[in-house]
Amino acid sequence: MKALKNALSLQKFAIALLKIANGTSSNVCPNISVLSSSNVNAQKSLLMLKLKNSFLFHPEKFKTNQNISLNIGVPIETIFKKTGVIQRPIIQDLKTTEACIQLLKEKDLPKKIDLCIFTTSTPDQFIPSSSSLVMSGLGISSKICFDLNAACTGYIQALSTVFSIMHTKSQFSRAMIISADRGIKLAERQSGKEELIFSDGIVATFFEKNNTKGWSLVAEDHQSFPEDKNLIKVEEGAFSCPQVKASISLNGPLVFSRAVKAMKKSIENVLDQARLNITDIDYIIPHQGNFNITKRLMKDLNLETDKVYNGISNWGNSISATVPTGIHLSQQKLKKSRYILLTSFGAGTSVASVLIKNHF
Repeated sequence: MKALKNALSLQKFAIALLKIANGTSSNVCPNISVLSSSNVNAQKSLLMLKLKNSFLFHPEKFKTNQNISLNIGVPIETIFKKTGVIQRPIIQDLKTTEACIQLLKEKDLPKKIDLCIFTTSTPDQFIPSSSSLVMSGLGISSKICFDLNAACTGYIQALSTVFSIMHTKSQFSRAMIISADRGIKLAERQSGKEELIFSDGIVATFFEKNNTKGWSLVAEDHQSFPEDKNLIKVEEGAFSCPQVKASISLNGPLVFSRAVKAMKKSIENVLDQARLNITDIDYIIPHQGNFNITKRLMKDLNLETDKVYNGISNWGNSISATVPTGIHLSQQKLKKSRYILLTSFGAGTSVASVLIKNHF
């Protein structure tokens, strides 16, 4: 009899677990706590990261439409019409990591940063990581630092990762994302249409946990489409190797259509998760891949011009650095914005969007 009772108790326990796992019951076994995905998101949203500072590399030289017109024989007016770009920053005479150190060495940064993520598709070398080289060069200690290569979606994926790690590591209080890419060399080596849009860029965003003010992560959407792996590609390897002649190639028309469709759907996904409408969003920073992509996205979503960042004319497409460049240049707008949406499409191919709530 006792054995039968034990068996029945185990059976009830198993049924209770199944019901909880399937989401059909929350109180059949009151002593068991299950953290659903909605609860995870709710807890993540309570984590607030304050953007303490951002730093943008201001180059001494720019590559203009006139320079490109002379190189490849495309009229200046055509270049602007096809891309929306007027000039592209160039980082000269420095490795990427050296330029990052130069940008940050005189800045007011603490000597200890718990987490550093370095986003790049154009590393000087693969080992050690760019994040390690920069942190070491700055004399800053870090408990976790690593590189993330997700091309143009890199910054948004890094920001999501920062929220996740800072949520898990309750003892962590500071995080930095450095985004650095060298699109100029990649494009010049191709000597074609790629030269029209790509630029160099370095941006660092520094966050601290805050109990009352800052950004909370409301919703996120990350998707990959490996079947489109050849739409955008870089054939060779690390930048500091003289024998390596890395260059970028892309299928412009297909990238355009895929980017518009993917970012539109991704934005709709995060809005659905948050139960918000596009009209609730105060400011949107899209990846600056091509102004015609942004313009089409604005039309399809019926977005107001003053709610959308557009910096491609002066800063070009700096790959993973475009979104944080928008953050740096939109500080005044962001301070007044309750809901902020970041979205990007890039090689892989992949799309990423995050919806941020700004707690004033």
